[in-house]
Amino acid sequence: MFGLKMLPDRIIVGEVKGREVFDLVQAMNKGYVGGMTFLQAQSPRDALVRLEKMAIQDNFSVPILEVRKMMAAAIDLIVQQTKLQDGSWKIANVTEVQGFDGELQTPTDIFVFEQQGLENGKIIGRIKPTGYQPTFLERLKATGVPLPPNLFGF
Repeated sequence: MFGLKMLPDRIIVGEVKGREVFDLVQAMNKGYVGGMTFLQAQSPRDALVRLEKMAIQDNFSVPILEVRKMMAAAIDLIVQQTKLQDGSWKIANVTEVQGFDGELQTPTDIFVFEQQGLENGKIIGRIKPTGYQPTFLERLKATGVPLPPNLFGF
């Protein structure tokens, strides 16, 4: 990846569809402060499964457990956007990848979309905290990002 030669503060890659996932995850594990990418999946867990399949696509010599460990170390957060029945797009989940537990990454929802009704044929709702406090909160605060105390519902 050309951008890595420039020692970037952030790594942002458009939609990932294949073997570039492995390079991205490796780069994110080399001490870069942040990265972001996009992929299509039905849920946060499906996104993790899809990422690992793309990562091993052309890297058969790397054991799947190693890929999972690398992903768990590289990915803090998944933001899932969903198209609702009325055709609108809403953030459906904000999910933390807590790490690696045995053979799987452990995703936990921080916020979920809650439908509250219909108004003129449009779905009305809000993103609601689950009450879970993410483990990366202290690292985020250390970067100077101000967060309201009740943001996570406690």
